[in-house]
Amino acid sequence: MRPASGPLGTDALPQRYRLWITAVDIFEQESAPIPVVGVEPGEADGSRHIFTPKWRSPPPAADSVRCANTADQLDITWTIAKQSLLGTAYSEYIRLPLDAHVLVARRAIRDIKEDSSSLMSSALNVNPLLSRRMAELAADGWEPWHTHVAAVDPTLAKQRVLLDILTGDKGFEYLALVSHGVPPATQRFVHKDDEQTLRYLQQTEQGGQIGFEEIRWTIPAAGPSAKYRNYPGFGPFGASQPVTILPEASEYPPLQLEQFQAAFLRAQPCSECLASIATKCSQN
Repeated sequence: MRPASGPLGTDALPQRYRLWITAVDIFEQESAPIPVVGVEPGEADGSRHIFTPKWRSPPPAADSVRCANTADQLDITWTIAKQSLLGTAYSEYIRLPLDAHVLVARRAIRDIKEDSSSLMSSALNVNPLLSRRMAELAADGWEPWHTHVAAVDPTLAKQRVLLDILTGDKGFEYLALVSHGVPPATQRFVHKDDEQTLRYLQQTEQGGQIGFEEIRWTIPAAGPSAKYRNYPGFGPFGASQPVTILPEASEYPPLQLEQFQAAFLRAQPCSECLASIATKCSQN
């Protein structure tokens, strides 16, 4: 049985199926069917025969991410980019249901008050792609302000999230990062990324003979080299341009001006300067 193609409906799951193989000899005699093992390489259970299709292409990226201040609300919009599917010619549909992972970061343009944060989260719980980018932004003074996860509606041309901006949230620059992810209910249909191995050839020379040795390198899950890891369950993120939300006029610090008076005095050349000028004039 072949799984259905095309976009999945609401709350629908990909179809799972079984495979059997048989042999036919020259006398057209068919052998008994043998079930095909339906497990992925590396899985512990090798006796399962139900085949679960694994999604290996990353979800579509978030495109044209915009962040604007509209009537004391942070208006975040984006579109769903065309999806690149491995081994197929389709590029216009979303095969699996998607969630939108939105991370809003901000950077102060004035002194921060203790009660200025309305949505600031002490714990950053986002997908690994957004977490990696947030760590890079932190070096420039950005800090996470709000995280949001919502289901994507593929029938809409533009996705939107609105966040309220309170008085204490003014006086900051804001930017939005958006990445699409596969919901937890359908994660089992996505290729696992628990262990990722990179293979490459290294030239060797022994006894005057040049050869090549295959090297396997396991990409670590943490540390500087973790940037080489792929995450099939999450699509490439899109980032908006920063938007500045100025504080209220009453919050601007007062200018400390002091009144003073200045008297203007007429310049008086010194006697030595006058004598020098007279000498030069007499010489001419």
